[in-house]
Amino acid sequence: MAEVHRGDARRGFVRLKVKDGARWEWANIPVEAPSYLDGMRQESDRERGRIAAARAEQKQKMAVAGRKERTDAERQAVRPAPGVWVAECPTIIHKRDGRWLHLPFEKRTPIAGKAEDRRLAEPDRKVGTIDRNGDSGAVAAWEGPHG
Repeated sequence: MAEVHRGDARRGFVRLKVKDGARWEWANIPVEAPSYLDGMRQESDRERGRIAAARAEQKQKMAVAGRKERTDAERQAVRPAPGVWVAECPTIIHKRDGRWLHLPFEKRTPIAGKAEDRRLAEPDRKVGTIDRNGDSGAVAAWEGPHG
């Protein structure tokens, strides 16, 4: 996981239309982004494009074969590749001093050691781990045999 240093940040605003109660309004949301965010977004866009192409190809093959569900191998092919950061859905967080835009990223990583042995021994067990280290944090979770 990359560390974010205060000096590496770029400041700016994102203008979004948000619903405040019963009406929609434009809001300028301050953004402080690390300098490597552009590279992560480009990597994410490439990976999302690869996944979309794989899904379209699979959908065609499934229609020809008359299947409605994907095989395990097909499901694995449309998951993000290990080691690639993929952007998740942005969220607006309301704070006392205004609104913040949170853009989470996800990366598949191989699990080694006792945790992987346990996951293989009990594939239906839901497991999550959190590593908090100073200013950064990492979360790992899996659910079921494909997690």
